[in-house]
This record gives sequence, structure tokens and C-alpha cells, in this order.
Amino acid sequence: MLALWQILARIGLGVADLQGFHRVALDGAIRAVAAIPVIVVLGIVIAQNGFKFTFSPKGSKKALFASAALFLLILATFARMLTHLAEADYDAGFILSYFATYLIFDPGNSIWEETLWRGLLMTLPLYYFGDKAGGRLAIVLLASFLFSLVHFTNGLSGIVVAFLAGVGLSAVYAYSGNLLIPIIVHPFMNIFARFGIEQVHGAAIWEIFSISQLTALVAIFVYGIIITIKAKPFSERFIF
Repeated sequence: MLALWQILARIGLGVADLQGFHRVALDGAIRAVAAIPVIVVLGIVIAQNGFKFTFSPKGSKKALFASAALFLLILATFARMLTHLAEADYDAGFILSYFATYLIFDPGNSIWEETLWRGLLMTLPLYYFGDKAGGRLAIVLLASFLFSLVHFTNGLSGIVVAFLAGVGLSAVYAYSGNLLIPIIVHPFMNIFARFGIEQVHGAAIWEIFSISQLTALVAIFVYGIIITIKAKPFSERFIF
């Protein structure tokens, strides 16, 4: 039902044909409100199964290590943003309003998506079926696939990018058991990736993103698979 809520929200935004700040504000508000029941449900599920709360900073070092490829994407998109700024005629007011908008509303998106698609969807499956590498890989890939489908409003390229990024974020959680770092990293990926990128439906992925971004996305997928295989069984990290 929570996933359906996100899909309906995206359809509603498309039908309303909102642009710019108003679209971001409404989208962010929907996600911020939606994050509340997701967090409550996740907390109940974890508590009832004897898990330590997932938002703990425990495992942050492992999560940062597992996020290495995600940081490459952030750097690549930041470099593209700087290039675009140098080539385009943007005034300081526009730039400040852009970042202020996304810094205000994107954290709601991050909390919502990471809590749902990583925390709520992956925690129990990883505990019960993640003792072997094959089980962890299946869970990471399935969670990433479902995560990518709700990004259908960005076209096929958006779905592919969401899947690859989802593998990276899911692998961080599978490797570290830490949800806090993905929640922090996610908004920066969104903020930099959106700036100056024209999301055209039907456009090929190599027409939207730079070579460095595409390389980082491939690295995220490969690195995510590797660290998921190398991860310790999830059941060893929690005590009933």
C-alpha cells in the first residue's frame, strides 16, 4: 500500500503538470508525510523481531566503505553541474533557490524511499534468507527492481538509473545493516543529478548522462554485487 501511495503520488504530479518549485514542494510534502507511517511500521517490525533500531549510527564505517561507488556518482554529477553552470547563463538567485528547494524537500524523499525500499522491504528477508550470498543478491536485486519501477515517470532511462543506484544503496544496507548513511547520501545524489539534466522521455541513457556518470553507475552496480557477496549473514548482526 505504501508503494502504491508513491506511485499514485507520481501519477498525480504528472496529471497536474506542475513545474519547478511547486512540483518539488508538493512532491516533497507527500514524501515527508508518507515517511511517517513507513518509519512507524519499520520500528514496529524491528521491535517485534528483536532487532536493534535500524536508524542507529552503528555500522556507519562499514556503510561509508560500501558507499564508495555512490560517492563517485555524486562527484561525477557535481562536476557535470559545475560545467553546466559555466556554460549556461544562470544568476546567483536561481542557483540559491534551486539548492534551497531541494535541501528543504529532498530529505523527505530520502527518508521515505530508504525506509521503505531498503529498511522495511529488506530487513526481514535479509535476516531469514540472507545467510548465503545468493539469497542476499536476490533480495538486493529484487528490492532495486521494485524501487526502479516507481520511477517510471522519468522514462526508461530513469528506470535504469534508479535500478543501478538502487543496487548501490541496497548493497550498502545488506553489507552494513546501517540505514542512516543511505538516507544521508540519497539526497545528494538527487540534488546533483537533477541539475542541468534534461529528462526527456525516450532519450537514450547516454544522451542524458555524461561518460563519467555512466562509468560511476556501472561501478555502483559491480561494486554493489561484490560487497553484497562479501557481506556477513544478516542474522549474525542482530540479537533476539
